[in-house]
Amino acid sequence: MREETKKLLFAMYTEVNRVVPHLGTVNGRMLGMTEQFFNSAVNSLYTRGFISGVAIKIGDDDEHPASISTENVLLTRRGARFVEKQVGMSDALPKQEKLFRLKKKAADMGWDELAVLIQKAIREFSENV
Repeated sequence: MREETKKLLFAMYTEVNRVVPHLGTVNGRMLGMTEQFFNSAVNSLYTRGFISGVAIKIGDDDEHPASISTENVLLTRRGARFVEKQVGMSDALPKQEKLFRLKKKAADMGWDELAVLIQKAIREFSENV
């Protein structure tokens, strides 16, 4: 799996574990990806069965270009298992603990943008106590 694809999957897993998740807010800009890399990563995750709910519009010319909508995207159990295996954690862990471990893995991978997003998600837990 390409690095951009894995990074996007980790971002979606982060979003699922937020206090109030909304996967449609995950975009390439927040991860330092071009639109082309983001769309390619979304397509890859979708075709591998790691996410569902992606709307792909095939473009037919410059006035109607191809586009991908992630507004209704969902992380599948297969996608969650992949991330948990990569990080070496159980799905039974509390969400906050999952985020702490995910942040360490993101930092180890050099994914600074993702580590910042995970830190924001961790902060939400302390603000909502």
